[in-house]
Amino acid sequence: MKIRNLLAGAAIAIVTGLIFSPANALVAPPPEAQHFEITQGKVTIQPVFCRLPCETQSGEFKGSFDAAFIRDQIRLSNIEIKSELDFTLPEDPYTDVNGAVYDARYYFDGHTLVLEGSVDSSAFDGPIVTYSLTAEVAEGGNVGFDPQGYFLARQDFRKCAAPLCGGIYVKPVNGQHMQCPDGQRAQRECYIGTPDWSKLGFNPFAEASSSRLDTALLLQGKVFDDIELGRFVATKAAAPAGKAKRKGSFYGVENNGLVCISSPCFSFDEYLLNSKQPPQAISDIDLRDTGASEKAVEAAYQLMAEGQTVVIFGENRRYRGFSGIGVRLVASQFYLPIQQRAPLN
Repeated sequence: MKIRNLLAGAAIAIVTGLIFSPANALVAPPPEAQHFEITQGKVTIQPVFCRLPCETQSGEFKGSFDAAFIRDQIRLSNIEIKSELDFTLPEDPYTDVNGAVYDARYYFDGHTLVLEGSVDSSAFDGPIVTYSLTAEVAEGGNVGFDPQGYFLARQDFRKCAAPLCGGIYVKPVNGQHMQCPDGQRAQRECYIGTPDWSKLGFNPFAEASSSRLDTALLLQGKVFDDIELGRFVATKAAAPAGKAKRKGSFYGVENNGLVCISSPCFSFDEYLLNSKQPPQAISDIDLRDTGASEKAVEAAYQLMAEGQTVVIFGENRRYRGFSGIGVRLVASQFYLPIQQRAPLN
């Protein structure tokens, strides 16, 4: 469970100089949010000053809200709840308001959200409110970028009858293991006898611009064991744009719309592929050491400017900006979507 400790976070910010003032940010679209339905909600209100003996009140609440994940924090909006007590969820569960101390922690696995928080107004004789909830992503809710199901795939050039030969080898990115269709124990790479390109509408290996036959493509999809030696159904395909050796981790990176008048500006959201971790905000991307052409680099930035997600392989490094410490993703490789070429007339 990810825990934000307000006091510890403030101390670290002072020591490291990681101070980012909201005054540096201009009005920008909020990060993409997901809609949640509360399945269980509990609240306790504990008075700290009263003429009669103070009695703690406890109740339940239900309803819905939208939530956006910003670095290690969560922001709520469009809150609609019905509570047995005089209570509503705070939109910002971390920032103190009118002398009240706010704190919260959450866990999100991509579908279920568990949120626990408190609002302590005792410094001004107000109550101490604690709350907890479990919520599920609502059906049809905006789930944004899906970081699951990413594989590096290479062709099998062995000469024998299909499906024993001629399929593809797939390997989950970021060092994960997978259960192969042949029933063997989990492995880093599996042979798939039947690649299924029906959802793509084309064979990505035939359309990739690289002249190297051994080039590994980045595929998003799912493995099925319903036929001999398995079937891989691809839903997205991308090719490496650079020539540098890969070093680091695979991330899906998108522009979150934040615009600033000072640096660092945490205007990118970074998803660790094949992970249930919520995205974290980063302030800069460096594609210079990938060996990619200037045209490919421009294409990657243009895709992100248009709201699309680009997969980048690299390492996060801290740097000092004008108004604090930023986080830069230094890439050694990135991937651009494979497009089907127009037929020749």
